[in-house]
Amino acid sequence: MIYTVIYKNELDMMGTFTFASHKHDKNYAWTEFIEKHAEPDQSPLAIMPGNHIVYFPHDISFTQVA
Repeated sequence: MIYTVIYKNELDMMGTFTFASHKHDKNYAWTEFIEKHAEPDQSPLAIMPGNHIVYFPHDISFTQVA
C-alpha cells in the first residue's frame, strides 16, 4: 500500500514523504515511517493512503485569476 506522510521537522517546517508500506495497515505504516524512513528531526503529523501530492503555501506561485 502507498502512504503519504505529512511531517514537521525541528525547524517547524512541514514536508511530505510518500512510500510503499510493507503492510496494508495505517498503524503499521505510521510506525514504519518513524523507524525506517524519517530523518531524526522529522515527526509525522498525518498519514493518508495513496500517492496524493500535497501543496503547501511555499510551493505555490501566486498569480492573478481573471
